[in-house]
Amino acid sequence: MRLKYLLIGLGAGLIALVWWIYKRSRFDAEPAPYTVLRRDKPFELRCYPSLLVATTPIRGDNDEAFMRLFRFIDRDNAGGEKIAMTTPVFFDGQPGAQEKMSLVMPQKTARAGVPAPSSGAVTLDKRPAQPVAVYRFSGGTCAEREREAVVRLRAWMVSEGLQSFGEPTIAYYDAPFIPGFLRRNEAMIRVAE
Repeated sequence: MRLKYLLIGLGAGLIALVWWIYKRSRFDAEPAPYTVLRRDKPFELRCYPSLLVATTPIRGDNDEAFMRLFRFIDRDNAGGEKIAMTTPVFFDGQPGAQEKMSLVMPQKTARAGVPAPSSGAVTLDKRPAQPVAVYRFSGGTCAEREREAVVRLRAWMVSEGLQSFGEPTIAYYDAPFIPGFLRRNEAMIRVAE
């Protein structure tokens, strides 16, 4: 009988721990602002304002690129300032051809002035205000899953009469230790105005 209660307690504790990690990984980070213009789950048409981003090239290894951005927001900048983490992490470009990773700067930091990066491999850029078609999917980072998401998004855009502009972006919202079925990922394509 004691074993049964011990196992129930351990199970409940494990579930609580996973939920706490899940909540802390995404919900403590400021999300990039946007307005939903149309929703057709799992698809959306959104309008993003102009966003200030820290960007770095991806040279083979996503982890290396992310760590450059992480060091920048963790005081490796001209002001020695800690900058809050935001979501999502944007991946732009085609694999093997000038891929880049970007973090949105928190609104408060952007208003106050973002300190210059210490590393020449990190730049501050602006993503223009834009309408974007979005397809939400779950799972870990996987090139095949990303390609499938882009194919689905393009098909939805055709069915909705939306013309694409530029290359797709993949957005990841959760830390790698979050189980794949709980992760929020998105394929995004700019819509021609």
